[in-house]
Amino acid sequence: MKDKNSPPLIMIHDVDYVYSNGTIALRQVSLNIKKGEFIAIMGQNGAGKTT
Repeated sequence: MKDKNSPPLIMIHDVDYVYSNGTIALRQVSLNIKKGEFIAIMGQNGAGKTT
């Protein structure tokens, strides 16, 4: 059972990523992941999910 009041194990805040050719991959992404939560990164083929 997840404790809604527990602090996140992983926390990112306002992350940006731009490829060397100027393509913006991420803009001001924030994410909190708590113990026991599952996440999925989804997008089109070649969209940069692995990056």
